[in-house]
Amino acid sequence: MQTKREFFTNGQLMLIQSVAYICAEPYDGPTTSSDEMAVYDLISQYTHGWTAEQLEVIKSCAQECEREKSGAVSVFDKVNAYNGAAESPQ
Repeated sequence: MQTKREFFTNGQLMLIQSVAYICAEPYDGPTTSSDEMAVYDLISQYTHGWTAEQLEVIKSCAQECEREKSGAVSVFDKVNAYNGAAESPQ
């Protein structure tokens, strides 16, 4: 029997989701990045314990969502979908 590979832990997914919802809130102050890239920026700059591979997945998802203009919460959706695909037995 094959065991599932856990790419992101449940705790990490919950953190990404929380950050995405925070970044989706209206903000009137100066900003240097889109809501989508703000998710990656907050995760990479203000939290620790991520592998380089995990950060690259989050960044790639944020960049794609930025191109689509789909919003910060969609970054979590894409990361979650990636995680489900990565956990599927081969």
